[in-house]
Amino acid sequence: MSTDTTATLAEEAPTNEAALLRLALADARMSVALADLQLRYVWVANPPPPLQLSDLIGRSDGELFGAAGLALAQLQAEALAQGGAARAELRLPLGPELRTFEVLARPAHDATGALIGVLTSWVALAAPHRAEYELHQAQPEQEADELRQAEEALRGANQRLSDLNADLRRSRDLLRTIFDGLDDGLLLVGHAGSVLAVNQRFAALCNTPPEGLVGHDWRERCLALLPAFPVALVEASLADGDARQARVRSIDEQGRTRIFDLHTLRPAEGEGVPEQLVVQVREVTEQVRLEAQMVAAERMAANERLAATVAHEVNTPLQAIESSLHLAGKLVDEEQRARYLRLAREEIRRIGYILRQLLDLHRPSLAPTQIAVNELIERVLMLTGGSLKQQRVYVVRDLAQALPPVTGYADELTQVLLNLIFNAMQAMEHGGRLTLRTALEQPPAGAASVVITVRDTGSGVDPTISARIFEPFYTTRAEGSGLGLAVCRQLVEGHGGRIWIESVPGEGASFYVALPLG
Repeated sequence: MSTDTTATLAEEAPTNEAALLRLALADARMSVALADLQLRYVWVANPPPPLQLSDLIGRSDGELFGAAGLALAQLQAEALAQGGAARAELRLPLGPELRTFEVLARPAHDATGALIGVLTSWVALAAPHRAEYELHQAQPEQEADELRQAEEALRGANQRLSDLNADLRRSRDLLRTIFDGLDDGLLLVGHAGSVLAVNQRFAALCNTPPEGLVGHDWRERCLALLPAFPVALVEASLADGDARQARVRSIDEQGRTRIFDLHTLRPAEGEGVPEQLVVQVREVTEQVRLEAQMVAAERMAANERLAATVAHEVNTPLQAIESSLHLAGKLVDEEQRARYLRLAREEIRRIGYILRQLLDLHRPSLAPTQIAVNELIERVLMLTGGSLKQQRVYVVRDLAQALPPVTGYADELTQVLLNLIFNAMQAMEHGGRLTLRTALEQPPAGAASVVITVRDTGSGVDPTISARIFEPFYTTRAEGSGLGLAVCRQLVEGHGGRIWIESVPGEGASFYVALPLG
C-alpha cells in the first residue's frame, strides 16, 4: 500500500470504512496509525491533539518527537521483529507538554497476508483519559478485537480502492478505444492555443502520429492539414463557447478535391470562456459525390415524368393542327380555309408557349436569382395541368397577393414542386383535390419566409412512415426509388429553408416548404 493511496483513503473518502473507523476511535479516545516497513506513517485515524493528519503522513517518530520518539520507533521495530504485539507506556512531547500514552504496536498485513508495516494504537493516560484507559485495561480482549476490526476495515477499504482503480483503468481503456475507433477526426484544443489530445483518425488526416500533434500549436497543425481551415471560426468558439460548423474544400497532393465538415463544441456544460474545445473533422467527399449523383438521377426521373406530361399537352394542339390543315386543304371557300389556317396558327403558338415555359423552368441556374414563387407555381401547373385533369384531380389555388420574391435557383425549386405534385397525384389514384397555397410568415423572433403548401385528399400517411419519408431510398411503392422526397429536402435545405409533412391517415397529407426571404 503506497503513502498516496492510504492518505487519500483517510482524507478523501468520508463515506467509506476508514471514516467510520475514525468516528469509532474518536468515541473510544484512541489514536490508530499505520507505519510502513521504514516506520514512516502512511495512514492515521483520530491523531492525538494538537497533531493533525498532515503532521504525521510521511514522517517517522524521530522526526515527529525527537529523542522521545526513538523509544516509540523501537517498540514498533520490536513488534515487527517478534511478529506479535508489543506494549509500553511512553511519554511523548505534544505541544508545550509531555503526555503519557499506553502504546500497543502489532504487525500489519494486507489482504494477501503480506507484511506491509506496523499498526500502532495510542491511549492517553493523563487526565481526563486515565479512567477510559483503566476501563480498556480491564477489558484487554475488547481492545484487541477493536484493533483487529480496525485492521480488517483498513484491508477492506484498500481492496475496494484497488477494485475501483481497476474499474477506472478499464473505463479509460474502453473510452480510448472508442475515441480512436471513430471515423471522425477529433481534436481537443486548449484556450492557450496548444493541442491537448487527438484521436487516431485526426492524426491520419494530418499524416502525422498523435505525438507529433499533442503539445503543438493547433493553428499551425490544422493549416498544414487544410489550408482553408476555418481558424477564425474555432477562435470564435474558444472565445464564447458557442458551437459552430463549416464546410471546407482542399486539394491534396494528387490534385484531388477533398471536402470536410468541421464542427466545434465545448466538452462540458458551463458558461463563459471555455478552457477546452473539441473540433470534429469529418471527410464528406464521397458523401457529396453520391448526393450529387442522387440529385442527378432524381432530376432525370422527374424530367421523364415531365416529358410525358408535356407530350400529352403538346399532342392535343398537334391533333387540332392536323385536323385544321386537312380540312383547309379540302375546302374551296377561301373564307373557311382562312379560318382553319388561323386555328392552326393559334395551336402552333400554343405549342411554342408550352415549350418556352418548359425551357424557362428547366434552364440550369448558374447563380441565385430573385424568384416570384406564385409565377413559378403557375408555370408548373400549366405543364402538369393535362395530367392532373386526366387523373380527375381538381386544382385549388390559394396564392397570397403581393408576395415578396425569394432568392434561389428556379430549376431546383421547380424540381421540388414537380416532385410534390406528382406525389400528390399518386396519392389520389381515383381523383381528388390538390390545393396549392402560398403565404408570408413572419414570426415574432426570426426571419420572414414564404411558405408553400401542397395538400392532397388522398389516403394520408401513417405516422411511422412520416418519420422516415424524407430518408434516401425509403419508399412504400414497389416502383419507387425512394429518392424524390430526399432530393426535395436536400434542395430546400440548400436554399436555407426546410420541408416537412403533416398528415392524418384517411384525410390526406400536406407538405410544407418554407423558403427564407432575401
